[in-house]
Amino acid sequence: MGILTDSTTVDTLFFLVVLLYLLYFLYTKDFLKWEKLGIFYLKPSFPFGSMYELYVKRKPKFLILQDFYWKFKAQNVPYGGYFQLNEPELMIVDPGLLKHILITDFSSFQDRGLSSVNVDKEPIIRHLFSIDGARWKPMRQKVTPTFSSGKIKFMFETIKACSHDLRAHLDSNLSESCDIIDVKTMCESYTLDVIGSCAFGLDVHCLRNPQDEFRTAALGMFNRSYTTLLNSIVLKTCPTIAQSLGFKQIGRDTTRFFTQLVTQNVEYREKNNVHRQDFLNLLMELKNKRGEHGTGTEDLAITMDLIVSNVFIFFIAGFHTSAFAMSLCLVELANNKQIQDKLREEIIGVLKESGGQVTYENIKAMPYLDKVAKETLRKYPSVTQLNRRSTRPYTLPGSKVTIETRTRIIVPVYAIHHDPAHYPNPDVFDPERFEPSQVAARPPFTYLPFGDGPRNCIGLRFGTLQFKLGIISALCHHEFLPLDTPEERNYHPDTLMMIAANVRLRAGKLN
Repeated sequence: MGILTDSTTVDTLFFLVVLLYLLYFLYTKDFLKWEKLGIFYLKPSFPFGSMYELYVKRKPKFLILQDFYWKFKAQNVPYGGYFQLNEPELMIVDPGLLKHILITDFSSFQDRGLSSVNVDKEPIIRHLFSIDGARWKPMRQKVTPTFSSGKIKFMFETIKACSHDLRAHLDSNLSESCDIIDVKTMCESYTLDVIGSCAFGLDVHCLRNPQDEFRTAALGMFNRSYTTLLNSIVLKTCPTIAQSLGFKQIGRDTTRFFTQLVTQNVEYREKNNVHRQDFLNLLMELKNKRGEHGTGTEDLAITMDLIVSNVFIFFIAGFHTSAFAMSLCLVELANNKQIQDKLREEIIGVLKESGGQVTYENIKAMPYLDKVAKETLRKYPSVTQLNRRSTRPYTLPGSKVTIETRTRIIVPVYAIHHDPAHYPNPDVFDPERFEPSQVAARPPFTYLPFGDGPRNCIGLRFGTLQFKLGIISALCHHEFLPLDTPEERNYHPDTLMMIAANVRLRAGKLN
C-alpha cells in the first residue's frame, strides 16, 4: 500500500511539473519573436515581460515607455520591441514612420487591438474607441457628423453656461487674499457639468455639489486599486478564460448606472417629444433614421446599444481629458506669472471688443490662448500612447522586416512630446513653441495629443472648446499662484491616460 501511495504521489507531482512547464511554455512562447525578426528589443522576464516596474514598483506606464524610447534611440533604431506581460509590442521611435502607420497605410493598421476588450460580451464598450475591423468604419461614418464644427457650435451656449457656473463657483469660494483650492476637483466638476448637459441633457451641478452621484460614478471609472490591476492582468494574459469566468472591463455598477441613465432619458424624451441641443439628441436622430441593420425592434435594440456605448465614451473621454488639461494648465499659469498675465490681457482685450461677451467667433481671435492650450497638451498629453494592430502582414518601410498580422504597434506620445530633438528644454512650459514658424520647422507627427489619421480623436473640437471656455472663465476675474511648498505630483500607473492624483493651488479674486 505504501509503495502504491508513493507511486501515486510521484505521478501527481510529475503531472503537475509537466503542466506547469506547459503553461510556462505557452506563456513565454513569443519571447523570442523580435529576435527572430532581427529587431532590437528589451529582453523580457517571466511573468511581467518588460513591465516589472509597472506591476511591482507601480511606476506610471508613460514614464516606463519613455525609458524604452530612450533605450531605442540610444541604439539609433527606428523602432524597438518589448513585452507587455507576455505580449510582444513594437514601439515606433522615428516620426517618419508614423505617416505610414497612421495615414498612408492606414488600412493595414486600422485596428486599435485592445486585446482584453470583448465588445460582444460588454455592449457598453462597443464604441468608437474600442471596436475594430468591419464595425469601426460604418460607426465612425454615423457618429462623425455629430462632432462637426456646426454641431459643436450648436452646443456652444450650453458649454458657456457651465463656464459661467465655474466663474460663480470661484467668486463664492475665494477672497481677495489667496486661498488654497483643489484645482483637480474644481476642473472635474466643471467638465462633468458640461458633459452632463451636452451628453445627457442633465443639469447635474457638480460644482455646487461635488458629492453628486454623477461625479461618484465618474471617479469610480478611474479607481486604480489592486483589484482593478489584477482584473486588468487577467484580461490581458488570458482574455478568453477571463471573459468566460465573468471578468469585465467595466464594473457592473458603472455599467448599470450609465445604461439606466441613458435608456431612461431616451424613453422619456421619446414619450414626451423632448428635444435638446445635446449629443444624446443627435444620436437619437441617428436611431430614428433606421440604420442598415434592420427595422423595428431589432433595429431599436442594436441602436440603443450604440447610443449607450457612445454616450459612455463621450462621458469618459470628455470628462477626464479636459479636466486634466485644465488643471495642469492652471498649474503652469500659476508657476509662470508672465504667461498668465499675457493670456489674461489677450482674453480681456478680445472680450472688450464684443461687449464683454464670449462668442464662438471671438474665441478664434485669441491666438495666445490657442498656443497655451497646445503647449499644455504637448507637456501633458491626456492620452500618453496610441495603440494600433496590424490587420495583415506588413513590411516596415526602409527595411526587409515583415511583421505578421495582429502585431501590436505603440506610438509613445508622451516620449515624443518630451524629446529635446523636437522640443528643446521639453520640461519648460513655453507657448511660443506653437508660433507658426516654429511649428513649420518641426518634423511632422511630433505633436499627437489627439492622434492623427482616420482614427484620430473624434471629439477634439468639443474638448478644445470646453477647455478654452473654462480657462477664460477662470482667468478673467481671478489669479492663480503656486503653493508656498509645492506638492509632489503623483500619477496613476496602469492606464493609457495621464491621471494626476492631486492638484492644488492658491487663488484669489483680482482687484
